[in-house]
Amino acid sequence: MTDNNLNQGVTDYIQKIEQEWQKEIVQLIRKAIHKAIPDVNEQIKMTTPNYTKNGKVVCTLFAAKTWVTLTIFNTGELEIPQSLHNVSDYPDRVQLKIKKGHALDEQALTEFMQQAAATIAV
Repeated sequence: MTDNNLNQGVTDYIQKIEQEWQKEIVQLIRKAIHKAIPDVNEQIKMTTPNYTKNGKVVCTLFAAKTWVTLTIFNTGELEIPQSLHNVSDYPDRVQLKIKKGHALDEQALTEFMQQAAATIAV
């Protein structure tokens, strides 16, 4: 992840997160997103981090009161890795709800993000 791809608004959002464990999870997710999709565009939309590729939303991130939610779009027929816990599966997206003490499989998340991003046409 290079500083050129980082949006100051997203950095500010992360710095304002009060619970340290949430801040750590959000930073880990941000790193996984940039590793999975090097040309991703990150910005703040409607007060939360939003990631796009070729103008289409790849994922959104939100730190709630007692959890962090990551919504990954364009998942369609993709198989969700078993190591990603607390997942809600919708026809076009997957939503992960990460609570304090839950481990996050960064490798599985990165690979799943790569697959989802690959479905976006150029």
